[in-house]
Amino acid sequence: MRQALAAATVLLSAALSSQSFARDFGYEKFEDAVLAVYGQGYGALIPFDDIASPADDPNRRGEGYPGQIWNLGVARGRSGGIIYTNADYYCSPPVTPAPIVVGTTQLKNWLYRSEIGLTGDFTVTGATPSDVIFQLSALDAKYVNSYAIQILNVKRYYLPRNDLIGATQSAVAACGSNYAYGLTSTLVGDVTITVAFVAGVDSGIVANIGQHIKVNLKLHALAVRGGTDANPLLVFSEGPKIFAIRAEPLPLK
Repeated sequence: MRQALAAATVLLSAALSSQSFARDFGYEKFEDAVLAVYGQGYGALIPFDDIASPADDPNRRGEGYPGQIWNLGVARGRSGGIIYTNADYYCSPPVTPAPIVVGTTQLKNWLYRSEIGLTGDFTVTGATPSDVIFQLSALDAKYVNSYAIQILNVKRYYLPRNDLIGATQSAVAACGSNYAYGLTSTLVGDVTITVAFVAGVDSGIVANIGQHIKVNLKLHALAVRGGTDANPLLVFSEGPKIFAIRAEPLPLK
């Protein structure tokens, strides 16, 4: 469990609520896929987050359990879905209830192709120089032909409503009122990301972009290089990762 001092948390919450998010076309399209597969209420969590195994975290103090209270950055995707930016400030209730865990739909072979020209300019309406694709500027992202994201073995974590409300109330009582959201459900799965590069890209550029993706999506595994020298691929495979959540403003009712 991570808790900030009250003053620091207030400042963070204010910063998140007032922050003007640059458009990230990669995250927006990923949220479109999350919305299409899992429906209203679920938002993409950026970066993805780890969830500990029950054996390593029997008291459920780690991130991602329903009933926790969180601070999050919030932005809207193109289709009205939500992109949650994980601020890494959360608090667990003194006793976190064991969630109900059920299997749910997998996100298979979702593909994103870059929306930039050969000169490193965005080709979508309304784009500005500050916009990005998966946190890559257009000048860097022009070397990427496509991203494919596949999420398998997806599980949904949730609680009955009364248990959920009770847990968030006890968390607020224990941790203070400087948290904005109650975590109501998480989607956890094994993530594979395949990045295909344009023909003839320099190996140093491939390595730099791969490291950038790894850091910004909070991945730990080394990328596996595939494809050919002319058309390289990078493949990241890791799990389980929290990739989408449902969160509601506090207090829950």
